[in-house]
Amino acid sequence: MARGQKIDELYISLGLDIARLQLDFDTAGRTVSETVARLNSKSNQLKLKMDVDLAKLDGVGTELDKIKVRHQAINRELDIQRQKEQILAAVLKSAKKNDGVDSAAYRRAESNLLRQQRTVAQTEAEVRKL
Repeated sequence: MARGQKIDELYISLGLDIARLQLDFDTAGRTVSETVARLNSKSNQLKLKMDVDLAKLDGVGTELDKIKVRHQAINRELDIQRQKEQILAAVLKSAKKNDGVDSAAYRRAESNLLRQQRTVAQTEAEVRKL
C-alpha cells in the first residue's frame, strides 16, 4: 500500500477527480491507511447499529420491519466497501505507475484490491438475497 501517501496526493498524481469518486471531504489529507481504517470503523459501527435496531424490534416489529432495517444497513455497508475498493484501485494504479507490475508493492496492492472486490461482490449478493 502507498504508506504515508495522502489520499488527495494519490488521486492528483493519478489524474483522478476526488469528487467523481464520491469520497467524503474528510478523506482529503489523510493517508491511505488512515482512510481505510476510518472506513473499517464506520463499517463496524453500522453493523453494531443494525444489531441495536434489530434488537429493538424483537417482539414488537414485523419481519418486514426487520428486513427493511437489514436492507438499509447492508446498502450503507456496500457504499463503504465501494469507497474502499476505489481507494485500493487508486493504490494499485499508483504502484503500477511508480514501481511496475513486477514489484512486490504492485502484487500486494493487487491482492488487497482483489480481496476488496470479493467483499463488494459478497455484499452485493447479500443485498440481492434480501
